[in-house]
Amino acid sequence: LAGESYAGTYLPLLAREIKRGNEQSHNTHIKLKALVLMDAWVDPYTQMSMDTEYAYRHGMISHREKKQLDKQYKHNYPALNAAIQSICGLYMTNIAELADPPFQPVMDYLNRKDVRAALHIPSDIPLTESWSSAIANNYQADVNKSFRKLVNKLIDQGLQTIVISGLNDAKDCNFMGTEKWLHKLKGHHAEDFQNAPTRQWRLTAHSPVLGYAQGEQTLTWLKALNAGHMAAMDQPLIIDWLKERIGF
Repeated sequence: LAGESYAGTYLPLLAREIKRGNEQSHNTHIKLKALVLMDAWVDPYTQMSMDTEYAYRHGMISHREKKQLDKQYKHNYPALNAAIQSICGLYMTNIAELADPPFQPVMDYLNRKDVRAALHIPSDIPLTESWSSAIANNYQADVNKSFRKLVNKLIDQGLQTIVISGLNDAKDCNFMGTEKWLHKLKGHHAEDFQNAPTRQWRLTAHSPVLGYAQGEQTLTWLKALNAGHMAAMDQPLIIDWLKERIGF
C-alpha cells in the first residue's frame, strides 16, 4: 500500500482492515508486504507544530516572525501554513518550484480507453476533475485526527513501513514534522530506527547523493533531495529505491 499526503490517514486504516480480514477469513488472504507513506499526514498537530521551524531554518521567515506566528496560531494550527506562505511567497508544495505541474497530461492518460479498461472504469464516464469533493467531505470531520498510534501498532505487528519525505516540502507534512512523530513511536522496532545512523542514498558509490535513509527492515525513512510534497513525481528514482526495498 503506497500513497502520498492524506494517505497517511487512510492507508493505515486500510492496512488494519486487510490484516483483520486475513485473520477472520478462511477463504481469502491478501498478502500485505509493506506500507509506504510519502509526505504523509499521520500525526497532524505534531507535524503542524514544526511548520515555523522549517520556514525559519530555510530562511523563509525571520526569527521575530517565527515567534509571532507561533503565538498567533498556537490554537489555530490549520491556518498556520497559509500564514507562512503569505509572508514568504513560495510554492509550499515544493519551495524550489513555482507552481503545480500541469495535470492535463494525467487527465488525458486516465481517460484513455486502454487505461480505463485496465482500471475497470466504464469508458462512457469521462474523468473531468482531479479530486472528489464527496470523498473530501467524508474525511473532513477527522482531517486532523492522529493515526500515529495505529501506525505504531502496525509496525509492532511486523508490517514493513517505509516513510518518505521530500526535503523541499514546506507544507504541514515537511520532514521536520515527520521526524517529530517518528520519534514519538514506541517499541523495539521504533528504537532500532531511532538509533540507526544516516546513510547516503546514491545510485553508485561515485554518483551524486540523491537523499538520505535511516533504519532497516521494519521501519525505514527516506529523505529525498530535490523533491517536494509529491516526492515520487519530483524524483522518480524513489520508485526504483522502493522496488529494491520491497521486492516488487
